[in-house]
Amino acid sequence: MLQINYIKQSSGTGERFRKRNNFLIIVFCITICLSASLQAQTVSDYRAAAERGDANAQYNLGVKYDNGQGVIKDYAQAVYWYRKAAEQGHSNAMSNLGVRYFNGEGVVKDYAEAEKWFMKALSIEKNTVTLNNVSLLYKQRGYVVAKFNAELKEQYENSNINIDELKVEAQKDNAAMFHLGVIYQFGFNGASPDLAAAKYWYEVAAKKGNPQAQNALGNMYYLGIGVEKNYKEAAKFYKKAQGKIGYAQYNLALMYYFADVKSSYPILKAISKWYFTQRKDNMAFVNYRLADAYATESLLVNDPDKYKSPYHSLKNFRKSAELGNIAAKYRYEELLADQQANPDKYQGLSVSDFLPLVTTTTTLTKQVSDLNRSNTGGGNADYTEDSTNSNSSSSSSKSTNSSKTQSKTADCGDAWRQDSRTYSDFETQLIKMRTYPENSSGHYTSDYTNIQSKMRQIREKWEARGCRINKSQYE
Repeated sequence: MLQINYIKQSSGTGERFRKRNNFLIIVFCITICLSASLQAQTVSDYRAAAERGDANAQYNLGVKYDNGQGVIKDYAQAVYWYRKAAEQGHSNAMSNLGVRYFNGEGVVKDYAEAEKWFMKALSIEKNTVTLNNVSLLYKQRGYVVAKFNAELKEQYENSNINIDELKVEAQKDNAAMFHLGVIYQFGFNGASPDLAAAKYWYEVAAKKGNPQAQNALGNMYYLGIGVEKNYKEAAKFYKKAQGKIGYAQYNLALMYYFADVKSSYPILKAISKWYFTQRKDNMAFVNYRLADAYATESLLVNDPDKYKSPYHSLKNFRKSAELGNIAAKYRYEELLADQQANPDKYQGLSVSDFLPLVTTTTTLTKQVSDLNRSNTGGGNADYTEDSTNSNSSSSSSKSTNSSKTQSKTADCGDAWRQDSRTYSDFETQLIKMRTYPENSSGHYTSDYTNIQSKMRQIREKWEARGCRINKSQYE
């Protein structure tokens, strides 16, 4: 009875509440309609300005399509307008274009393109969200495969290889076998893409000991490209190629990191392999990945802080920056500021860790120049006109190596060539000293200066004779 009475008693006041709620609903509907009208007007204004070539309007129109504000959500249209703005140097548009490539939204997923656009954005201005996206990108299983494939495409896209002649060479040359595999995998030189044929030629070349073919087969099994995904087979081929192909070594480390391959202390094993890779191949992203692991990740379940090392993190971000990684430059500068505030966390650093990044400016300028020559498409940070929050995703230009000696077109003779090699060897010594000062003698500064002096003498001697040796950034 109480329940029924309560309902009856509330019916009188319910009428008043009903009328009030109806009024609120009407007000809400009017607000929504006005908002939609304003959104439509805003989109119309942006579109008019975007079609006139205004980069900010192009970016904002891309954001509208990205979020479905005033228009139907359309990633392809978002990509179109982001690209328009990015080509005019709009850094947020570059970063969002990278996000779309990262996620495969509106474009085919492509980690290499995502990295390109993230780095272009960072070359214009620092942004924490974009930096975080770079870290996410380097943790993806498919990232290194994408870099390897991007390098292959760059080498083969404009080549004039005759497939029939290549097939003749492939009867006895395992390099030709690998080339055929690449041509069939990507459909170069008029060939139709044929993953089965690519796998066949990679297998033949791999049996003959070709490390690139072994790495390519590892990639196919690791990501399930034309074959069923099989981590055991992927690891088998990566192990055959490791020590010869840096990407194979890196991916094998990644398999330990993700526990795709069983091992005691897999993270530590991954780090040891990454160290081996970067010592041998000088790939900027490897040092970045090492630095990130030492900075942020728990390496042992039973002792999560034992192997976190600001010392190793700072050194590896510095190395990556000197190899041309713009994101690493910002991360290094952040740790350097932290070191000045908290020096006790960074015990063991040497004077070389605080020297100016002498290679960074030149290397990064070249990298940005290379990137800006390409205006073709480049996720995970989504910028909007009102915020820089990430949409959150689960997830290079090729890193620039140290300068190499070059001559004028004229032949300056055997003595010049010998001195050029000596100059290059000295440069390599300086790189090793800067990277691993702990392995140097106790007279680091004087040894370093002495080598620089010898390099300068060699270069100036040949310049006086009219024969050029390009000045190293380390001299």
